[in-house]
Amino acid sequence: MRLVFAIITFVAAAILLAVGIVVRTAPDPALKYDYAVETTGSAPLTIVDGVTLNALDGRQTMTVRGDGQIVAAYARRADVLAWVGDASYNEIAFRDEHGDACAPDPEQAGGCALESIRHRGSEDVVPDPYGADIWIEDFQDEASLRMTETIPSDLTYVIASDGSGPAPSEVEIVWPTPPAASREISAWLIIGGSVLGVVGLVLLLSAIYRMRNKGGPRRRMPKVPKRPMIKTVRSPRVAARAGAGMVALAITAVAFFGKSFWLLVLIVGFAGWERYARLTRGLVLDAETAGYANAVRVLGGSSWRIYLRHILPNIVSALIVQMTINFPEIILLETGLSFLGLGVQPPLTSLGLLVSESRNYIALAWWMAAVPGAVIVLTTLSISLIGDWLRDMADSRLR
Repeated sequence: MRLVFAIITFVAAAILLAVGIVVRTAPDPALKYDYAVETTGSAPLTIVDGVTLNALDGRQTMTVRGDGQIVAAYARRADVLAWVGDASYNEIAFRDEHGDACAPDPEQAGGCALESIRHRGSEDVVPDPYGADIWIEDFQDEASLRMTETIPSDLTYVIASDGSGPAPSEVEIVWPTPPAASREISAWLIIGGSVLGVVGLVLLLSAIYRMRNKGGPRRRMPKVPKRPMIKTVRSPRVAARAGAGMVALAITAVAFFGKSFWLLVLIVGFAGWERYARLTRGLVLDAETAGYANAVRVLGGSSWRIYLRHILPNIVSALIVQMTINFPEIILLETGLSFLGLGVQPPLTSLGLLVSESRNYIALAWWMAAVPGAVIVLTTLSISLIGDWLRDMADSRLR
């Protein structure tokens, strides 16, 4: 029973964590806070502090427009200011009518606006910032550059052209913010899912310890002749080769057809089809020799009637068990492809995409990668345990 409780607890923890992350990250499309500012002058750089980007809750989307090449990069504020040195730059921040720093209130018009503040220096030319080693991440595009990030407050964006000309003139920041009540609910869901995950782990370890001491689950095994079993679980080496093959297939498909959500669905849907084909063929060949199939055949039943009305209901349980055993591999394949940038694309979200976007902040905000990683582990572990339990229940020799 402890194993059953562990499975139930893991499933509940995975559901709570998944719902909490969705509520936390899914914005209300009708609720967007939009602020824009235009810079003037010949300053080669524009900086946007992390405090400004975190002035409102939610995932920031910053759009930069200008003529020619646009470069944007971010790093720690101290490193950015050291790199800027004595160069002139514009700083974008929220200011009130007196020029003091303020916190914006989207419900009230005026009072606190996004402004460009000129800092004069002795140099009007800087090196091309794109590709410098100082940046945590940098971006480049022509005429317009859009970035959707969630960066901590101690990081700062640098916006430039090529370093020799004026910085891009227009900067727009959008916060698609979910309601405050949803954020509070998501926090409790994530906390509850984490607690249930710890409880499920304790129950699982307790169940494993009890099974080892008691010699396995307490079942009365009937004394019947043993028949050979067909092992459907592949070795780790074979599974690794198959997984690498699917990733290679995905890379090839993306190179030819481009990134597409439906292409991802097609690739994931075809993953592991050969196992189901082999299992179905073996089960059908075994069922064809059974007495009930021969009886229907003698009575004049057609082949379609034998397969659909008699054989299929007897093999569907084994296929369901096989599906629960292989489903964690499908989850890991999808998250792996999304982590590599070959799967789900923004503005859609995925656990693998969340882990991929948070890898640059491991040293600053480790929980951004830990929470979706925990959901992946708990989900795959829960489904694996359910598959093992269903396999034991479907095997008549273990009843």
